[in-house]
Amino acid sequence: MTLSEGTAESTASAAIASATAESATTRHDREAVCRVTATRLVASDESWLIGEEKLGFRTANQYVWVLPRDPGVAAVQRLNHRLARGLLHRAITRPVVPVARPRWVRSSAVPMIVEIESVDDADVGALADRLLRGARLYPSSGQAWRLYTAPTSAGGRFVCLLVSHIVVDGEGLSRAVSAAASGAGAQLPQRHTSSGLAAVSADLVDAWRQLRSAVTAVCTMLGPHTGDGPPVATQSGPPERPTPPTSLSYDPARVCLATLDLDPELWDSRAAAYGGTPNTLFTAVAAGVRQRSTSPHGDPLRVNIAVSKRGGDDDHRANASGGVVVRHAARESPYDLTDLRAASKARLVEYARSGDDIPDDEHALVRLMPRRVLAAMLTRLPSPDLSVSNLGSLPDEVRTVFGVDPSRFVGRLLIRGPAGSEISLPGPGLSAWLVRYGDRMSLTLVAFPPIFTDEDEFRLRIEEELSAWGLGCTLW
Repeated sequence: MTLSEGTAESTASAAIASATAESATTRHDREAVCRVTATRLVASDESWLIGEEKLGFRTANQYVWVLPRDPGVAAVQRLNHRLARGLLHRAITRPVVPVARPRWVRSSAVPMIVEIESVDDADVGALADRLLRGARLYPSSGQAWRLYTAPTSAGGRFVCLLVSHIVVDGEGLSRAVSAAASGAGAQLPQRHTSSGLAAVSADLVDAWRQLRSAVTAVCTMLGPHTGDGPPVATQSGPPERPTPPTSLSYDPARVCLATLDLDPELWDSRAAAYGGTPNTLFTAVAAGVRQRSTSPHGDPLRVNIAVSKRGGDDDHRANASGGVVVRHAARESPYDLTDLRAASKARLVEYARSGDDIPDDEHALVRLMPRRVLAAMLTRLPSPDLSVSNLGSLPDEVRTVFGVDPSRFVGRLLIRGPAGSEISLPGPGLSAWLVRYGDRMSLTLVAFPPIFTDEDEFRLRIEEELSAWGLGCTLW
């Protein structure tokens, strides 16, 4: 397979020409435009921006469609054009007044498609991995996403969408593709609106609010601590042994990746057989893979379960995700899932009531921290052993956005550390995503060294864990 970066610009021109022709038959789509009124980055957006700009950690979301029939490059060009009219196509502009939060504006970058000469059907997994490892996205300048495509040897088509996590999270990406499928766009401010007297005045107000929030955060940290807080659901078992601090390598060349196709009906039946739900089984399988690593882990395991906090159709935040931590006693698979199911439900219910997240005041303080202070602070924070994200059922319009039902699909993300960086942070050493699309299902996992250091061994341990639960798989 040959990557033809040089064809990207010509492909973009072809996409624009195709879009011009398309507009004659889809003028009604232009009426479906959402107006974005909240133009400042919120705390959850800034978390990813600070991680990238202060610490050098870039995070890319990836969607991959493997289509059994080739709809042609024109179908990819159409998606490219429509995404460029939506929320993904935004850039970050700096405030005139320091300390004020940055703003979202419409990106002026020309969206490009990178055409790959061809890919063998047996190599689509390797190509998807290579593109994710090598993602080069620059949301501050408006180059926050990119499409890649290639015909496959069996007459189908491979399509990969990479998007910076700064501009969108998992559910936001699904919504963005859904909107593109329907032709809906988004009205974003132009870059020139972030300068001038009105912008300076607004920056002054925002800067004052951020300074006040930072002072509040300091006072809260230095004040008396009552120890009160939301109850934590735990499972019965031996006393907790804290997770040993482990600094992870975020070198994309060393990260272990694995994507598998699964039988959703068999998955559901095995979950029910052990007293759990499909989501509980997902957590148990990911925890079992983590336990099969020779790297030490806590007992009980600290499992972070991702939770979407996105509201209705008018919630245009780039990032609206949270999560809960469930303590899960390490055990040999398979086992009864009743306790894990109850613990997960208790934490999710409590989280829905309390919204147990980092206060915005603390985000304002983090923004003012020097790079080395921030890095030193992060190394001391407790971290989960693993993270799981159940993406649910892929919306039909996302699944068939090219007019063809995919034979394979995957959604995931990867954190990439800066080359040669002295910063090595703790974190979930293993992350997993599960998604259903039509009558199919895929599971993808990412392991950071030293949790796993050999990709073949990593994949073998995954197969062993699935086999223990009576599940088979097909590796990409």
